[in-house]
Amino acid sequence: MKMLKTKNRRSAWLNFAMVSAVVVGLSLGVFQFLPKSHPMRALRGGSDRTGQVLEPDSAQGVSLVTEAHQSLTFKMLTSYPFREPNWAKMEDPAYIASLKLDEQISPQIQAMNGRKVEIQGFMLPLHMSDGNLRTFMLLKDQMACCFGNMPRLNEWVYVRVPEKKKIDIHQDVLITLLGTLHVGAKFEGVVLTGIYHLDLDRIQIDQKE
Repeated sequence: MKMLKTKNRRSAWLNFAMVSAVVVGLSLGVFQFLPKSHPMRALRGGSDRTGQVLEPDSAQGVSLVTEAHQSLTFKMLTSYPFREPNWAKMEDPAYIASLKLDEQISPQIQAMNGRKVEIQGFMLPLHMSDGNLRTFMLLKDQMACCFGNMPRLNEWVYVRVPEKKKIDIHQDVLITLLGTLHVGAKFEGVVLTGIYHLDLDRIQIDQKE
């Protein structure tokens, strides 16, 4: 009986250690195990900030809406069902065609293609060139940045910074972007960069606590 109790105690500690290792591994290096067709594959974790997770809809930012820029939210971008792809198969043209990615996007969102929009979210830097940020993701919250949770395909906007524009990296801070929205799946080589893309005009940082 004593040996059995010792064995059970060891098993409990072993299970705890295994679970802890998995959690730590996911939080620190989850992105490196993604297939190369996923745009977040090159990332290695993110921020060490462990505070409250904010969402744009709950933040009190200063609105920049003008007649030229239409307000857009992640609630709108994720308001319809979207079938998440199997990223391991995203190098197969036949599989990609079968997804009918553009057809899944709601008509209301498709109607915003090419429009000037304003949207709030959190920055996740992707690509630097000559010391300048060239592309980044705008996410609806900080879960992917801080805790390694993978966003769904309709939960990010892929942002391109114009070649002559220089912007600072702002992580863990709510930002407001103004730019031209492009709706529809786009690829860079085998990488599906997203179904929402934004050509950046301007960026504003929410200074309120």
